Amino acid sequence: MEWGEPTCERLIAVATAQRQAEITLLICPQSRCTPRQWRARRDAVADAVSDLAVAEFHPAAGDPSEVSAARLPVLLRRSPDPLLQMVPQTSLRALSRHRGMLSPSEQAAVLAGVSSPPSDPREQIANANAATIARIGVSSLLVRLQDIARDRELSYARVGITAPSASPPLAPNA
Repeated sequence: MEWGEPTCERLIAVATAQRQAEITLLICPQSRCTPRQWRARRDAVADAVSDLAVAEFHPAAGDPSEVSAARLPVLLRRSPDPLLQMVPQTSLRALSRHRGMLSPSEQAAVLAGVSSPPSDPREQIANANAATIARIGVSSLLVRLQDIARDRELSYARVGITAPSASPPLAPNA
């Protein structure tokens, strides 16, 4: 993709061209969009290419002062640059398909409390994310993201890419 601020039309064209990929990360280092503006571009891409699930990531995503189980995914969508993650809807549907009957030995293990019934992989990911944040803390996450943002700015400067400063504050009023 060319450098500069990506238009909705260009994002849609790239998404359309990449629709058969298992996963596409469309990184836009020179975008100066706010999280709300980036979300609007995500919505335009998702509406135009409905066979793709599209998630937006942004350097200023989420409010660290409002971390809850429901809001954690938004905070975890902070990235050094605005980016769109695109995955075919068919791939997501395959994750949630019924896995079939458990074998008699698997059923016995579940009933005996030795193992758990199969769970949705998306639920497993959400639980693992929540456990990690509970273990390391939000402030540690924000420091790590700040380190990544600093490294990004230095790396881009070395290769001549000018990008807006994307380092989000460590706290809402910092």
